[in-house]
Amino acid sequence: VAVWGLNGLQQHFMQDQCVEMYGAKKPTALGKSMMGIAGQTMILAAVYMGALVQGKSQAESFAYSWIAGALFGAKWAFTEADNFNAPKAGPLAWTVIGAGIAYAC
Repeated sequence: VAVWGLNGLQQHFMQDQCVEMYGAKKPTALGKSMMGIAGQTMILAAVYMGALVQGKSQAESFAYSWIAGALFGAKWAFTEADNFNAPKAGPLAWTVIGAGIAYAC
């Protein structure tokens, strides 16, 4: 779980270093954003599995994962949406939905 989570952190927050480490072609800004989303998915899975390992119920673990996902939605809205001339309403709506699901759990 820890290695998966660390790999997700690397993929989400350090795209340039990942590209260099694996010897891949330099991605476009959209490609880097997609790498970040792939890392986010890995982080959410690690949060869920880590919570289960810590003895949390499946519902609690699911809630923790949705909380993290909601935070990543807000992060994207405020740090990347403007780079793509994308409206912030979609990711912010996803943030609210994620928080609602986490609360329901």
